[in-house]
Amino acid sequence: MQKRGRPSSASLAVIAPTGDRLLRCRPDAPDEVKAVFARIVSDAGAGHFRASDADLVEQYAASIVLARDAYAKLDEEGPVVAGRINPGQTVLEKANRASVALSMRLRLAPQSRMDRKKAGTARSSGSAYDVIHGGEDDQG
Repeated sequence: MQKRGRPSSASLAVIAPTGDRLLRCRPDAPDEVKAVFARIVSDAGAGHFRASDADLVEQYAASIVLARDAYAKLDEEGPVVAGRINPGQTVLEKANRASVALSMRLRLAPQSRMDRKKAGTARSSGSAYDVIHGGEDDQG
């Protein structure tokens, strides 16, 4: 049996059929963005995206990569550099904000996957405290 290596980012850049077309990342996009793009598209499942979503998915992937880079920079340099807030903090905040907005638009956030018809229909089993403590009353 032949052992397979990791797939190249180029091979991951084209996946997930959307009708008769494949959702594609730009060929000249950075490899890291292509890899994140491919993971997002493959995890979302067939039919989730349309071909016209490719640019937004790429922007979402790029914001994830940018946030990862900012995290690494902050980890390396610390939150304060020369007595001032590390500029990486601003980059991180903006990348996170873009990721959140795009995840909602692309229906990738947990809230956008929730079935609105079923929301709020499950009976509550009480507060988290009641669940943890078995509904016991400590005052009596």
